[in-house]
Amino acid sequence: MGIPVLDAWASRLVKSMPLTSLRDSVVGIDASYYLESLLSPSKEPLLSALGGFPFALESTIVKEIGDWQSAGLEPHFVFNGLVSGTKDEPFGASIASAAKNAAAFERYEKDMASEAISVFKTSGAPTPAALTDFLKKVFHEHGIGFTVAPFSALAQLAYYEKDSNQLIDAIYGPSELFLYGVEKIITKFDLVHDIFETTEQGSTKRTSRFAAEDSSFRWLDRQTCLEELGHISVDLFTDACLLAGSSLLRTIPPLQNPNIYSKGYSIRDVVRLITSCGHSVTTVCRQYQDDSLVKSLDYLDRYRRAVIGIKHHVVITKDGNVETLDAEHAPSDVHDCVGQRLPEELNMYLSRGMLRTRVPTWLTSGIIHLDAPLDGGNSVEYQNLVKTQLEPWRRDALCLLSESIHRYYQRKEITTRLWYDQEYEAKFNIKDLLPSSKEMMRAWNVKADAIAGRAIELNVTAKNAGPGSLHYAIQSLTDQSFSTKTTSPGRKDDEEPLKSLAEVTANVAWRFLQLRGFIGKNHQLTAWGKVLQTVFSTLETSYNLQEAAFVAVELMRLGLLNADTMFPDCSGAPLRGTGSCSMIIVSHTP
Repeated sequence: MGIPVLDAWASRLVKSMPLTSLRDSVVGIDASYYLESLLSPSKEPLLSALGGFPFALESTIVKEIGDWQSAGLEPHFVFNGLVSGTKDEPFGASIASAAKNAAAFERYEKDMASEAISVFKTSGAPTPAALTDFLKKVFHEHGIGFTVAPFSALAQLAYYEKDSNQLIDAIYGPSELFLYGVEKIITKFDLVHDIFETTEQGSTKRTSRFAAEDSSFRWLDRQTCLEELGHISVDLFTDACLLAGSSLLRTIPPLQNPNIYSKGYSIRDVVRLITSCGHSVTTVCRQYQDDSLVKSLDYLDRYRRAVIGIKHHVVITKDGNVETLDAEHAPSDVHDCVGQRLPEELNMYLSRGMLRTRVPTWLTSGIIHLDAPLDGGNSVEYQNLVKTQLEPWRRDALCLLSESIHRYYQRKEITTRLWYDQEYEAKFNIKDLLPSSKEMMRAWNVKADAIAGRAIELNVTAKNAGPGSLHYAIQSLTDQSFSTKTTSPGRKDDEEPLKSLAEVTANVAWRFLQLRGFIGKNHQLTAWGKVLQTVFSTLETSYNLQEAAFVAVELMRLGLLNADTMFPDCSGAPLRGTGSCSMIIVSHTP
């Protein structure tokens, strides 16, 4: 994230100010940049070996945001929305990380513990994109404000700052924000904590207190960069940053040619390159038109698309409308550069974090990328799972979504691509999958009184086991008289829609379980529904395990929760024959 060569060069230009100068300010924060700043400096070395999130991530986030708030700052986070543009190497990062993990485990098997840990440390931390849903959950639980942008969080933050009402006072994010017209960015917070030691009953206890008056933040302004680069124009600076390489556009290949730049290139080199070609990127590309990479990438076209995407980026306004900036001057095919538009209602769900972006991105981009897991995904069973067994699930999700929006999407061709066979392309057209199960789902329209009454009968007081949970959805249907009451011939146009939180979440849970075959058309539990009900009953009050239990039952249905040796390349005592069947099953679970 950011523009690496600009960040390296501009590090000496960064200024510092007291944190107290931001008191009573709203600070817009790029969520991906924030997560990256948390993960990069001190990655837990065995995190990629064990999987999951850093153990203290949530407490660290809550504590840091609490410090900001106690200093008078109001943070507002912005997440990236739908993926736009073309990914050059969609599987590159996941394959490289898996290869390093494999190399680390090989050293571990040879009792080279120190070397193994060193390799694990370089194998890559969880990406910010993988942690966004976790972060949204933390923010929701702690009442921290956030927005999910229609596409780019950077574009959304720039809009917030430049709006006539100035919705935010400052931005904490990467240097790419300069390309969207942001003049000043906060690059880092330096929070200071005073340490106190107290002695009680012969033992020493250390406590810390946040010292807002001693804390500071670092910031960088674009004008200083322009002056240091020779008083260049904003347009030249923008072009130089684009060609230098970032998440918006990959580096122009000649800059990576060791025969031209034997010691690597700097931002000044990029400025000189463009200046020598009459300040024209078009001329630069023509000068290197015989370069095989420039030609194969169609680099000039990519550059133009990036410029259009920046100039006419899509944002959600303060009124909740999704708009293309400077739309009257945008080209007719701007959607090819920015992304295809979704209905306003769907954008509202996305902006509030009520809907994940993955399935809508599949629909708008027309491509499903299936990345390599941590262990590389070399087992036949795993590859069959993601390629064959889960494909109907993905198609069902796309079919349900497309049937509720514009007919254009109902005729969309979708391509599935795999990390382990990059020549593989499975294509299908959504029109061949219609109609979906939408009409069957409409029969669920249970109102609040019936939902609350059944909850009282079940005598469940825990919040995570009440209406809207999988536990409640299954257990409520064990009473045939209640399940009969939930059946209706299908919602009529004049029928009262679902309104309350309990109504929406409970009916969604029932609909989901019916889609997955745990509930039949008559709203009775199927054979697998009864299995799930039995599993939930054994959890007793451990309601936080219900999602894990649900996944376990789904794996049983897929024939994957068993004692077979499915991962011969994995190490560990159970797979060497020293463990019981139960241990082998446990070793298969993440």
